[in-house]
Amino acid sequence: SYVALPPLEGYGDSLGCFTLELDFKTGHSWEPVPLVHLLEDSLGIFLAVELNRQPWNGDPVEGGRYDADAVLFTVRDRDGRVLEGCVQRALTDHCWHHLVWDVVDGRTNQMR
Repeated sequence: SYVALPPLEGYGDSLGCFTLELDFKTGHSWEPVPLVHLLEDSLGIFLAVELNRQPWNGDPVEGGRYDADAVLFTVRDRDGRVLEGCVQRALTDHCWHHLVWDVVDGRTNQMR
């Protein structure tokens, strides 16, 4: 897989805009599967793409649970702002898939 992102420090001023594309194949469907997981501990910055996980919605207890066929996209900037997007797609079928997460404006939750 190939992931092209600006430096993680770039997320500090705003969630901004970015595109994440990756190709993957998996049949792992019985628990959440991280496809991308980037963390910069010193800045509190986080970016993840996970299969079979529902949105956190700011709730560390109830959020983020197993959800078959859910694809969860999450980014948190160094100011603690979080952007989440979730779609329901069956992607754990042992076939290749091309995944694109296009954030047009993270401050206004515009993504496609």
